[in-house]
Amino acid sequence: MNKEIKRYNPNAVYDDLSKSLHDKFSNPSWNGPFLGTVISAPPELQVQIDEKIILTKDKIIVAWEKVKDYNREFREEGNIEINISELNVNANTKDSGGDTHNNIIASGTVKGTYKADGTNWWTDELKVGDLVILNEFKNQKKFYLVDVAFQYK
Repeated sequence: MNKEIKRYNPNAVYDDLSKSLHDKFSNPSWNGPFLGTVISAPPELQVQIDEKIILTKDKIIVAWEKVKDYNREFREEGNIEINISELNVNANTKDSGGDTHNNIIASGTVKGTYKADGTNWWTDELKVGDLVILNEFKNQKKFYLVDVAFQYK
């Protein structure tokens, strides 16, 4: 590999690597993951994957947990610590002895274990402008929308 390319054009190194891998391990039945941008939100979902290619809802399979109103049961157990900087009880509160107090102020920490179970409901959905990760099905006729992507800048 030419050292001049490395020094002045680091992208050329990646291009050379990509070409070498393609030549040795080319797999025409899978192109790898794609990044796309949602240009029309569900239910009329459209995702643009380059300047010319726009996928319509009939070509996109969406992971169920990306769909609004997706729900799933859960169970949790763990430790909990709640720090209370100030707790105010006002308005003529009666204590266990029947005495009335106008104002009680307390602070401290509550520690213990907890258990919870229930159902989580997803209330949001894909939005215009979301960057999404797509995988192409082997038959190249549909795309699987895996997740919303995030890139640190």
